[in-house]
Amino acid sequence: MSIQPGIGFNFKQSSYGTTLDIEQGWSNLTSTQPQITPDGGGEVFIEDGETTGTVNVMVAKMRVLIQDRWEGTGYDLTTAEYAIKGIYAYPTGSKVAGTDATSIFCDDGSKYTLANAANGGSDIWYVCLIRQPMNQTGELLGPQLVIMSPDSDAYAKTTPWGEADTTDCIRLLNIATTNELDVDGTTYSFITNIAATPTQYNYNCQRVIVATLTFAGSAIVLSQHLTGAITLPNVVQFFGTQSIPVGDPSPPTAWPQYSSESDDWNGAWTGYTKAATYVSDPISPPGFPA
Repeated sequence: MSIQPGIGFNFKQSSYGTTLDIEQGWSNLTSTQPQITPDGGGEVFIEDGETTGTVNVMVAKMRVLIQDRWEGTGYDLTTAEYAIKGIYAYPTGSKVAGTDATSIFCDDGSKYTLANAANGGSDIWYVCLIRQPMNQTGELLGPQLVIMSPDSDAYAKTTPWGEADTTDCIRLLNIATTNELDVDGTTYSFITNIAATPTQYNYNCQRVIVATLTFAGSAIVLSQHLTGAITLPNVVQFFGTQSIPVGDPSPPTAWPQYSSESDDWNGAWTGYTKAATYVSDPISPPGFPA
């Protein structure tokens, strides 16, 4: 459908899977208004007429599908759909607040001013989807859009990681308590209890790059990698049942062993401002946590 951003707003957009070069100094050169693809969302637009070393960008609202589990329901996964209506985190001072509550762009049509390295910013900027599945109660669960540079505190604290040579999935274990019985030198284990819900073994997060903006001399190169609705990969995996003899300690779990990594993700990011409230809302199923 055709988008009418308003008088005085002319934006250039790259096509999905391609790049768009915009020379500095272009002004009102676009004869057509930006387009959102029929299944779109997350498209990045660059304002024409940017000054040397800075550029204004807008990001279209989008929908994201995930798989997650309702808290307390064991390891059965639920497919949930979120509407992303804003930018969760962005470089401090970059936001030019919009006022159109009906805008198809994030944050009521807000713009974000990005600078190159020579002007105190970065020559590479990412628009990313981030998510920390199975965060603790009261912390952010749903997917969010972030504008960040690859050399930033924000990027470092949202980078997925694996343990040693393992994958970067989130591992769930059922814990079974057993009694040991020795019969003529042979030890037998008898399960006395199985936990009602699995134990989360490790912390992890997700990050997917939706678009890349690169300052290249006098030009801005915009690469749109993805458009929505987007389904984020499922990284919650069930690793079976682990038997623990009565009296033995349970295996290490996410809290508090991995709480420092989680606190980094949820805490402040140097040079970045986080939205005061969550800017993605669950669409379905009803009542799914934000």
